[in-house]
Amino acid sequence: MRRIWLAWITGIFVLTVGGACAWFRLAPPASERLRFELAAEIPGWRFVPEPVSETVQEILATTNLVNGMFVAESGERVTGFAAEWRAEDSRSMSVVQHTPDICWVGAGWVPVALGQPDHVDLPFEGRMMRFECRVFGTPNGERREVVVWCTLLGGEVLEESGRWEIERASAASRESRYRWATRRVAGSQFLRNVGARRSGDGQKQFVRLSGEVSGRDWEPTLRRLERFSGMWLRVISQGTAPM
Repeated sequence: MRRIWLAWITGIFVLTVGGACAWFRLAPPASERLRFELAAEIPGWRFVPEPVSETVQEILATTNLVNGMFVAESGERVTGFAAEWRAEDSRSMSVVQHTPDICWVGAGWVPVALGQPDHVDLPFEGRMMRFECRVFGTPNGERREVVVWCTLLGGEVLEESGRWEIERASAASRESRYRWATRRVAGSQFLRNVGARRSGDGQKQFVRLSGEVSGRDWEPTLRRLERFSGMWLRVISQGTAPM
């Protein structure tokens, strides 16, 4: 009887592992590979770089990044961040789990519900790209920013799940908000990657834009970010290939 149970357990284990491998490797769906290219200069805007701390550099594990403030002649301001990891240099999914839902919350910012969408589709020369969208505020409530970002994993947009209980999170401690955000982002990305048969060892890109909100009126800021994204970013197709 004991041998029979061991045979059953071994068989279930082999089927589980083999099925998982087959799901990822056998006839994966073809997909278009995309890439962000950043404009070196933007007419009418100047770029003020902001250094990244050593701690953040260790977390991101890449020197191929841009971080700073874009200032227009009109006085408009947009904060921009972009980073890239080659497939051979990336560290699994860890480098794309540090989205603003985690990093901004970890730095003390509080998620705010002003009626903004969970995501927006931004146009790039006729192509629509899905960006996550949030509003975060400082703990004292004196400043709020609309934040939009997009992650490309292996040339595909890595979407996240919907907004996580903003009201509950806002009332919680900073440590609790960080724990909730970490679990939500990690779980969301895991489920979406399994469903899409997408591994975490491919080339990665991450871009983020943010702008200050006046009062509760987030829409003008979001429109400004949309206009600026078209000036700063280009989306290049690298062809269609199996994942």
